[in-house]
Amino acid sequence: MINSYLSRIGYQGPNTLLLLILLMLTRTTQATNINLYIYVIVWQFISHLLNITIKNILKHPRPDSDKNEKFKTLVPTLSNYFTIHRNYGMPSGHAQAVMSELTFIILYFKQPFLSMLCIIQTSITLWQRYTTQRHSINQLIVGSAIGITVGVIFYKLIPFIENTYSSSSTLTSSTLPSSTLPSSTLPSSTLPPSSSTLPPSTLPPSSSTLPSSSSE
Repeated sequence: MINSYLSRIGYQGPNTLLLLILLMLTRTTQATNINLYIYVIVWQFISHLLNITIKNILKHPRPDSDKNEKFKTLVPTLSNYFTIHRNYGMPSGHAQAVMSELTFIILYFKQPFLSMLCIIQTSITLWQRYTTQRHSINQLIVGSAIGITVGVIFYKLIPFIENTYSSSSTLTSSTLPSSTLPSSTLPSSTLPPSSSTLPPSTLPPSSSTLPSSSSE
C-alpha cells in the first residue's frame, strides 16, 4: 500500500516540481513577469525534446524491454518519433526532468527547507523509476547528469530574462503621458482686489476742517 502510494508520488515528480517552481515565482519580485513563467515551461519542453532525441538515437533498451518481443524491430520514424522513445531507457526522462528542476530550485530560490522537500521528491522519483524496472542505474545517472546541466544553463539565463523585463518596465514608465492640466491655463484668482485698489474713503472730513467756534 505504502509502496504503491510512493510510486505514484515518484511518477508525478516532474509535474510536482514544475508546479512548485511556478508557484514560488509568484512570491518573488518577478511575480508579474509573465515572460518568466513562459520561459520556465519552454525550458522544460526543450529538455523533454532533448531527452526524446537522445533516446531515439541511442535506442538503449529498458530493463524490462526483454518482455517486448518486437523491441529489436522498432525503428524511429517521423510518424512515431514522439511516441517510440517510450520503449527506450537511455537517458531516464524522469531523472533528467526532476534533477533539472531541483537544480534550478536550489540555485534560484535559495531556501533550505524548500530545497530539502524537493530533494525528497526527487529521491522518490529516482527510486520509483528503478524499482519498477523502467530504468537501470546507469540510465538514471546519465539522465541526472543531463538534468543538472540543463538546470544550471537555465539558471544562468535567468538574469538576462529578468533584466529584459526590468528594462521593458522602465521604458514603459518613461513614455507615460504627462499631466494634461497645464498650469498656464488655470483661471486666475477670483479673489477681490487688494485694499490698495479700494475707492477713497467716504468718511466725513476730520475735525480740523470743521467751522470755527461761534463763541468768539
